Amino acid sequence: MITELTAFLVYCIGMSFTPGPNNLMSLSVSQKVGFKRAVPFLWGLFFSFFIINGAAYLCSSTLQELIPQLETPFKALGSLYILYLTYKIVKPPSKTSEKEEKNIKSRLFISGFVLNLTNIKVMLFFLMGYMVFILPAFTSLVPRLLLGIIMCLLCSVSNVLWALAGAAFRHYFAAHERVTSIVLGLLLLFSVVEIWL
Repeated sequence: MITELTAFLVYCIGMSFTPGPNNLMSLSVSQKVGFKRAVPFLWGLFFSFFIINGAAYLCSSTLQELIPQLETPFKALGSLYILYLTYKIVKPPSKTSEKEEKNIKSRLFISGFVLNLTNIKVMLFFLMGYMVFILPAFTSLVPRLLLGIIMCLLCSVSNVLWALAGAAFRHYFAAHERVTSIVLGLLLLFSVVEIWL
């Protein structure tokens, strides 16, 4: 049991804290608007982790058989959304009106929520977590639910840490905004390439 838990935690930490669309966007949003104003984006990610987690748990045996058919459409959808986000990061910022400023919270929440629901890395993270580590090693519902919650929380902690990094280096990023935007955009493009490899 200790060996399985150790392997599971190493898997979760490795997958959660490495750069991916969620972490890069958390850094970018926080760098642009500050940590406090990036919180709705992080909440969007947080809530959608639990939706994906529940779907992965409830459907893991069925999805294991369907993954080959679902993989390409999900990759395409996720890639398109990441390309859209890349465009939003790289394009020069426009002046925001007062009305747009009021809508930023809901837009950031929805952006985080949709990003996560189209992020193939997150989907595969939860599916593999259940199929490879949790379901074979634990037969009782309580440990399965607790380990699923741990996956959600580790992902959320990772997003918050990346957002804090964005806020901490905000002044540096602002001084080099164009270069930073291009580098983050290229990293997101790399994420799209990684999705298809």
